[in-house]
Amino acid sequence: MEPKTLSRQEIRATVVSALLATKPDQQAGALVDDETAIGGAGLGISSLNMLQALVRIEDSLGIVFDDRTVADAALHSVGSVVDLVEHVLAEQRR
Repeated sequence: MEPKTLSRQEIRATVVSALLATKPDQQAGALVDDETAIGGAGLGISSLNMLQALVRIEDSLGIVFDDRTVADAALHSVGSVVDLVEHVLAEQRR
């Protein structure tokens, strides 16, 4: 199955939803943009929560993250995760 073509805004919505789903105590209405940090003072997402979010993103978008690509990615902000998803979608369309 070929991955859908999505806008950056649609990808961001999927990413934010997946990230927040791993932190039920996180305020659903919290302002989250591309600059929002994933860990620490940002969303407070742990590495385990990040893996859970990546699986949710894979399931939602019908994509598969290559372990090496994820390991090489600097996933420090929401925008960096959106960039990763855009990259994977582009690669899987080829």
